[in-house]
Amino acid sequence: MAASLKAQLLADLADLDVLSKEDLLNRRYQRPDELRLRVSQAIL
Repeated sequence: MAASLKAQLLADLADLDVLSKEDLLNRRYQRPDELRLRVSQAIL
């Protein structure tokens, strides 16, 4: 499970490099705490 979360996180981070600010605002990670939770889970 951690491997799939890590893979998803890496994919999400790759998306951040190509998305505009407007795109980022419309992403599913509108709450920073949700992204932080996924990052902490991926690290574990």
